[in-house]
This record gives sequence, C-alpha cells and structure tokens, in this order.
Amino acid sequence: MLLTVDRHERATEAAVLDVATGTGNVAVAAAKRGASVTGLDLTPELLDRARARAAAAGASIDWIVGDAELLPFPDASFDVVTSTFGVMFAPDRDRAAAELLRVCRPGGVIGLCCWTPEGVAGQYIDLLGRHLGAQPDDKRSTDWGRQRWVHDLFTGADARDSGGLEFEFALDHAVAEFGSLDAGVEFLECNYGCAVTSRAKLEPAGRWEALRADIRSLFDANNRSASGSLLLAEEYLQTIIRIPR
Repeated sequence: MLLTVDRHERATEAAVLDVATGTGNVAVAAAKRGASVTGLDLTPELLDRARARAAAAGASIDWIVGDAELLPFPDASFDVVTSTFGVMFAPDRDRAAAELLRVCRPGGVIGLCCWTPEGVAGQYIDLLGRHLGAQPDDKRSTDWGRQRWVHDLFTGADARDSGGLEFEFALDHAVAEFGSLDAGVEFLECNYGCAVTSRAKLEPAGRWEALRADIRSLFDANNRSASGSLLLAEEYLQTIIRIPR
C-alpha cells in the first residue's frame, strides 16, 4: 500500500524516501520489492541497526542521518514519501508536513502510519510526556492519529494547491507479541527512537526506572495473552495523501 505511486504505476518504479526510518522496517520492505530507497533518521544508533537488517536481507539502501523538519533533498525528489510511527514526533509539525510535501513529486504519494491517542501506543506516548515534561494539549504527537487534524495540517502546509490533495484514511492495529512482558519492554527501549532518546535524557538523572515501571504497568494492563507472553494490539491511523500532477 505505502509503495504505490499512483493507481497504475508499480512499486518497483518508485524512488522512495522513508522519513524517521528507525530500524528500517519500511525501507527494507520497499527495497526488497525493487524500489530505490533512502532511509533517513535523526538517531544514528537506530540507523546502525537498520544497516545490519538491510545487509542481512540483501537490500541496498541509502542511509542518511537527518531531520524530518529539514530534509536534505531538492524539491520533488521522490515518488513515494513514507513515515511509520516516526514523523509524528517532530516538534514542528507544520514544518515537517511541509517538508514531506516539498520532496514528493507531482503525482506522487505520501504514506503515514501514526498512533492514535486512544491506543496502547498513544497512552505510552502520554507516559513519556508526563515523565519528560508534557507538551501542551494542542501539541501532542498523537494528533497525527486523528483524521481531521491530519487533513487540516497538510492542506494548511501545502503552498501549491491544497484543494488538489486526495486523502484516504483507515484505522488498523499493529499486533506485537513477545515471549514475556519484560522482553516487550526491553525491545521497546532498544528499538524505538522515542524510547532511546527518553532513556538518554532520564537515566543520568536517575529517572528512567520510574518511567520503565510505568511502561511495564501499561503493557501489563493491556496484555491480551493469558499464557505468560505479551500480546498487544496497538491502534494506528493509516493516511494516504495523493499529490496532484
């Protein structure tokens, strides 16, 4: 879905940019389908893991350390621009949206997956906010999981012809399963950029373990497994934005 340039073109013809790629889930999948892929992330440690994953998969990807609010590419550089649970954490949401639009070619597609405020992941993000110093109510990263807000963000950010953007929305769940509750928490803190950066900020001050305990309690309360493993169904909003030609 995220790799479709338009209703007729094939994913293998696409130049794909995965913004806030993290450990490269979408980037590696796109490259394996034959796309020409660039993965960008602000966290070098996550790109190290992405490189290892790409090498193991035999996927050739350009990895770049960079900021979603200042993408280091010319205008209209990519057929497809994606971000899966990544760009939603950019502090300046207007600028990030404008940058995604800027680097996407006419006729191209922007594909986003963002956690909803009500889901487990959205509640986890609220936990981070409380421990790190909560954002104002009008600047929550989970706003990207609300349809009307996303529509208004991108139509306001598009300086070309906002009326020409086509939007498609769908709610879905990402199912995460781990051998134990502790294994799920450990995976999170090693593989999610917001957890990595939160730990780096809180651990030196002796505040990380308190957040970790709260995350553990949240996951335990939402665990759908009765066998000692951890099974979470995390709600997200899938957004497809088609750019007019």
